[in-house]
Amino acid sequence: YRLTNFTVEHILPDSDNDDIVCCIGNMIPLVRKLNNRLKNGDVPTKVVEYKKSPFVSVSEFIENYEKIGQWDYSDIKTRTQKMADNFWKHIWIKK
Repeated sequence: YRLTNFTVEHILPDSDNDDIVCCIGNMIPLVRKLNNRLKNGDVPTKVVEYKKSPFVSVSEFIENYEKIGQWDYSDIKTRTQKMADNFWKHIWIKK
């Protein structure tokens, strides 16, 4: 897929008007066409659609969170911290 077909999906909809929805832990890359079909569905419904994504990061999200049922502040905060740690350990200070 070309990069121009890539968009950012808010797992917890950004229409919730809560600051937490803008954290990186609440975002996932998706092909534009797939993202446009999702709207503001719940996480279990979205995961069914996420499985159609060709992106490895989406597959990893599914592996870790498919059975979560409900996606909330705590999940977003935890995933944000894991992503920050991975960035720091494996990208920023890679040796």
